[in-house]
Amino acid sequence: MSAALKDGVRDDGTIDPVWPMQGGYLLPIAWEHAALSAHARAVIEAVRACPSAHASVFLRGSTVEQPNPHKQADIDLLLLGDGTGSPWISIDALRSFGRFVDVVAIIAQGPRSDPALHLLSQVRALLVCGTPATQEPVKLDRSLLLAHWRRYDPGGLPGELTSAGLQRVAEVKRLVRSAGLVSTLRTGQFTRDLGTCLAWAEEEGPIGPELRAIAATMEDPRPCEVRRVQAWLREQFFARLAAWR
Repeated sequence: MSAALKDGVRDDGTIDPVWPMQGGYLLPIAWEHAALSAHARAVIEAVRACPSAHASVFLRGSTVEQPNPHKQADIDLLLLGDGTGSPWISIDALRSFGRFVDVVAIIAQGPRSDPALHLLSQVRALLVCGTPATQEPVKLDRSLLLAHWRRYDPGGLPGELTSAGLQRVAEVKRLVRSAGLVSTLRTGQFTRDLGTCLAWAEEEGPIGPELRAIAATMEDPRPCEVRRVQAWLREQFFARLAAWR
């Protein structure tokens, strides 16, 4: 694996799935050092052609983080409202890519209703167009960890997964990323990358292979029992959070 060059970018220009940290703070990616794929560059140009207002427009997720995103991967846009009006963007220029376009808007001013999304806007998203914005490091503290736990909400899933398609993918992602959060409380490192979360889970003992088998059902959505994993996640998360620095 290539060594990191600067703030989350390896020396070959790829993005490290483990988020860069310093002094307990998660750091913004140094996008100027990243070697973006041809697909990412094409999406960026298309986003810049999309009319938008009252927001900084960020591109995030596999489009900018992975050299070869899955052919069904979404185009993920994050709008950071600048307080001058309701943030919006027209996505007509993105329809030619044949991918689902996921647009999420948050407001910069006032109480943050979703700290997890605010974190993405600060350290893990590429500013493409719109209102200029400054990205700042974010402290990885108990409140942020709890915000991610509540967003993933693994206990809110059914004890047996019987869904298919995008719903199954979303459900499995919640479990796998919850396991990554549990490992964050052990290692002090943070990621949302599914492969990295699964690798960390393998270091946790028998739960690792069980979680990997659950992850395989994203491609083969057979009925899948997850109660034991749910119980382990809850027990380990809150036990480790109590001892978090």
